[in-house]
Amino acid sequence: MRLLFLTNNAFRGGLFALIFAVVSFSSHAAESSSQQDITSRFAKLGLQVTNVADSPVKGLVEVTTNQGVFFATPTGDFFLQGKMYSLDSSGNFTDLMAQKYAKKIEKFADDMIVYKAEDQKYVVTVFTDITCGYCVKLHKEMQKYNDAGITVRYMAYPRQGPTGNVANTMAKVWCADHRKAALDEVKLNRRFDFDSKNLPKCQKMIEDQYAFGAQLGISGTPAILLSNGQLVGGYLPDSGLLKTLQSAGL
Repeated sequence: MRLLFLTNNAFRGGLFALIFAVVSFSSHAAESSSQQDITSRFAKLGLQVTNVADSPVKGLVEVTTNQGVFFATPTGDFFLQGKMYSLDSSGNFTDLMAQKYAKKIEKFADDMIVYKAEDQKYVVTVFTDITCGYCVKLHKEMQKYNDAGITVRYMAYPRQGPTGNVANTMAKVWCADHRKAALDEVKLNRRFDFDSKNLPKCQKMIEDQYAFGAQLGISGTPAILLSNGQLVGGYLPDSGLLKTLQSAGL
């Protein structure tokens, strides 16, 4: 008979490995269960959960939905919506969600339609709809924004939703060889009857931009996102937007 002797160190090492595996599995199972609970509860409110992640506050998770970001207990039995700030010992505070949005939006940079200011001092991202009267008004005043040093980057946010006639027309604009010229035609000359290549690809682009706007909690257009992630709802003339940018210290 062969006897196998384990040293104390070997035994401890094996035991610790086993404990770690059990804890890791339990933690993963708990996280999965938590996400399922939250997804199920939020679905009853008509909210589609796209992501559940840890939040900066112990005991709360960050829940990203098709109607904005919420903070909830791990089981989803309590939740709240609003801004979250960090506050340091000197009294300086930071809007954590705005900070996150400012980073996330850059993944769409290559798909934006950009009206660049010659003497650029500020950059804003405008969620727009081609059927929105105030969006058209803002577009007609583009030169004033540019003259004030404000570069305007457009993202699509069709108010009827990510599918349908308006979304399809916006997809055609985003698929055009000369997108700025196509957007000018739609907004200024109200021309909607043109064709574009690779339409399915651009329809997906519009859907993705719309989904991100919904995560921000946008409910109307135009909606203006500043470079610090602060969201400004509604139309602002060039002077009003300039004042807002200066007040934000940008």
